[in-house]
Amino acid sequence: MKHYCSERSSIDRVLMIKEANRKIKVLLLAPVSVSQGGIANWARLLLAHATGEKVCYKTLDTSVHYRVLGGSTGFGDRLWGLRDAFARGLKLIRDLLFYRPDIVYFTCAPSVGFAFRDAPQILLCKLLGLKVIIHLRGGNLTGFWGGGWVRRFLANAGSRLADYIFVITRDCETAARKQFGNSKVIYVPNYIDTNSRNEADDSVPPEIRKDKFNIVHIAFQHREKGTFEIIECAKDLPDSVNILLIGSVSEDNRARIEEAIHKNGAAAAVTLLGPREKPQLWDYYSNADLLLFPTYSEGFPNVILEAMLFGVPILATNVGNIAEMVDATGEKPAAVLLDKADPPSASEIGSKIKLFIESPELRQTLSSNGLGRVKSVYSVDTVLNKLESILSAIVLDQDVLSQAKEYFPQNEILP
Repeated sequence: MKHYCSERSSIDRVLMIKEANRKIKVLLLAPVSVSQGGIANWARLLLAHATGEKVCYKTLDTSVHYRVLGGSTGFGDRLWGLRDAFARGLKLIRDLLFYRPDIVYFTCAPSVGFAFRDAPQILLCKLLGLKVIIHLRGGNLTGFWGGGWVRRFLANAGSRLADYIFVITRDCETAARKQFGNSKVIYVPNYIDTNSRNEADDSVPPEIRKDKFNIVHIAFQHREKGTFEIIECAKDLPDSVNILLIGSVSEDNRARIEEAIHKNGAAAAVTLLGPREKPQLWDYYSNADLLLFPTYSEGFPNVILEAMLFGVPILATNVGNIAEMVDATGEKPAAVLLDKADPPSASEIGSKIKLFIESPELRQTLSSNGLGRVKSVYSVDTVLNKLESILSAIVLDQDVLSQAKEYFPQNEILP
């Protein structure tokens, strides 16, 4: 009997070693075929930098191609959305049955889709006995767990069924810990490829005016990103200011923005450019004097990381995780934050832009601080390696929270 137990113990140890050393299979549900958006950028960077040594990824594309953020959604758009949801559900069933992932990893936006699309799919995964992670890619609590009672019920059910909830903002972390417990909520920061600086070719875009103070606003151009407050404040700024609105814009919003520029007499100061793809976008960062980002609400915006990487001083609203990203209360902040948000104050934006214009020393200090912080804290290789170690710990039923606190000390366990 002793010999049998010893033999069984040896076999168990061998099996445990093999299990610990095998590659983890992750089915990642994310928008990978669209060119813009925070979730898409995050997913593309993950896939580009994943080595395959710890984790193998298979993707299920969740991109939305039938509308632009800020544009109106008609009956036809909703039909396309239902068709996409049905087709995606069939693909999910196929991948669950034939790929047999260790983890199904949902990247979730704060929208009705979290409740009515993601939650039923989470239930399906759990019925098949699979581990599920939901990564809440935003800071809008109402978008995740608000709305009518049916939507709230489904969103809460999906969150409770998930094995772990990854978050990118303090508000979501606090709300999720209070509602679903400390044991399943993990804060995981976004990341950036710090080698992107090398992709800029040092050319000067034609819209950049070297004789002016160049301000870039890089975002989906619509009301919630502060576009109209920027236009409103422009009329009171010095003639030396050149503001470039860069990012996707719906036809509805393009007409409204152009009308606002005309009404505010801001045509000489404000130019609506539309989207710019990388690496061309890097040239705008390289030649900008200031990133202006007066967004109403936010999660963990890539544009802040990008600005810091290119040494661009930042003026932004204090929403989502922006304050932590720029170390606003630390010894080496990378930004000046606006006092007011949702909506931001056009007059405050204007007065603080003047502060930047009049203080080259401030700009230089913020530039240096931002570059140092993004390289030391938010490098994709550093963050991704830690994230994959957490994924392995989840599959191997190890102490996940202890590892999460070690890798990302920002994780705060509520009493």
